[in-house]
Amino acid sequence: MQASLAYRYTTFLLYLLPAMLLFGSLAGVSILQGVLLTIMVTMWRVLAEYAHLKLFEKTGIVLIKQTALVWMIILIGYAGAYLPLLLGKVPFTGTLLLSLPVSIVIIAVGLFAVFQLARYTGYSGVVDAATKRDDPLLDLGRMVTESQKKSVKSKDSDYIIDVNEQGKLDGKKGYAYLNAIFFLRHRSLISSPVNKRLVIVGAFGVVGILLTFLFREQLQSLKWTVGTVFPFLVLIMYYMSVGENICKAMFYNCDLSLMRYSFYRGSAFGHFLIRLKKMMGLNLSIAAAFGVSLTAIIAAAGGEWLNRELFMLWICVISLSVFFTIHHLFMYYIFQPYSTELNVKNPLYYIVNMGISAASGACIFLRIPIVPFTVSIAALTLIYLAAAPVLVRRYGPRTFRVR
Repeated sequence: MQASLAYRYTTFLLYLLPAMLLFGSLAGVSILQGVLLTIMVTMWRVLAEYAHLKLFEKTGIVLIKQTALVWMIILIGYAGAYLPLLLGKVPFTGTLLLSLPVSIVIIAVGLFAVFQLARYTGYSGVVDAATKRDDPLLDLGRMVTESQKKSVKSKDSDYIIDVNEQGKLDGKKGYAYLNAIFFLRHRSLISSPVNKRLVIVGAFGVVGILLTFLFREQLQSLKWTVGTVFPFLVLIMYYMSVGENICKAMFYNCDLSLMRYSFYRGSAFGHFLIRLKKMMGLNLSIAAAFGVSLTAIIAAAGGEWLNRELFMLWICVISLSVFFTIHHLFMYYIFQPYSTELNVKNPLYYIVNMGISAASGACIFLRIPIVPFTVSIAALTLIYLAAAPVLVRRYGPRTFRVR
């Protein structure tokens, strides 16, 4: 632990120093002050390390495992750093940190922490308590496997179906009946990621409206328009779609057993269409909520409710929602990447998804005009929507199998 801590904070100081000198000089800080700030930040981190150790000795609390508290402090730190800038205020911390008395105090208590950590002899007990030798975090493979299986495990309450829910199965036959049962008995797996995204989108809309009212003048001075959002839409909708989560759930809880039979693999096209309709409905609900939030923010910023840019925005959001729904399900049926342990073993699956991710990032930098961008997205979606069923019908019986 002594070697590990020495390596951590020595490399931290060496890595921070060039960045501090570069950006400090751009902010008008002298080289000496940049070096001093780097040493102060490093000493502060060492002091925090020592404070964590003393807290554990006194209370037995491993602070870094208190996730809620850690994230609350992180968010408070971000707010303290950026709110003054958004409000046009100059924070007093710069002058305070560069003052000689404060610098001497921080460096002095940091050196005291270094001395105490160097002479500490009880690391074995601390490490055992902090890591727990049977903790899956110590076995990355086991941790990933358990996490994957937990993410697709349904709740016991899902198997309790009341009379009203049972009515949803009436009149269904064959694969329509099979998939209706699956979505009903695993409704928590299906609804949970959708609900989380709806909550995030709703919170984004509320916070966006409030910030728009507070900083309307700043936005107008920056000449913010709807077009600013377009380059980010592909990346946003890629992560907002729930296709990949649902495909994992379908594989582990349904297809893993059935795709061993030739009749099920031969009918890939049939259950592909059924699932496509279901997943498209879920993703379109997220897209609609996202579109409403953006529309509300634009209206709060003083923009027009009905204009060409807003209309294009809705077309893009809906088209991308459909595109990624098709994409996730098509990739599942054509490449079937999952093993029995839910590991992804098909390299082509990685390559194609990396290509989609790269294209999403490229849109941010290319800054394609709104009309060509919208036409391109809509055209690609229609092409994908037409081609995917044809390819699944032709190749699905061979590719939809257990690996």
